[in-house]
Amino acid sequence: MDKYSHWAFEITGYKVTIHNPQEEKEVIWSAWTKFQSEKIGDLIIGKGHDSLHAVYYNYHNPKDLDKKGYDMLIGY
Repeated sequence: MDKYSHWAFEITGYKVTIHNPQEEKEVIWSAWTKFQSEKIGDLIIGKGHDSLHAVYYNYHNPKDLDKKGYDMLIGY
C-alpha cells in the first residue's frame, strides 16, 4: 500500500447518512454498490486527486450510542 499525505482538499461524490448502528453495514454497502454500479465517479469533473476516498464526518452524538449517526462521502 502506498502512503501519501496532502493538506486540506475537497471531495465531490456521493453522500449518505447513517442514522443508527443497526443499519450501518447495509447503508455503507449500498452506497458503495451504487457508487460503483452507477459509475458516479465517472460523472465527477475536475477531480483533485485520482485516488478514491471515503470520508466519515458530522458525527451526530458520539457519546450517546442511541443517537449515534454520521455522514459518509465517497468520491474524488
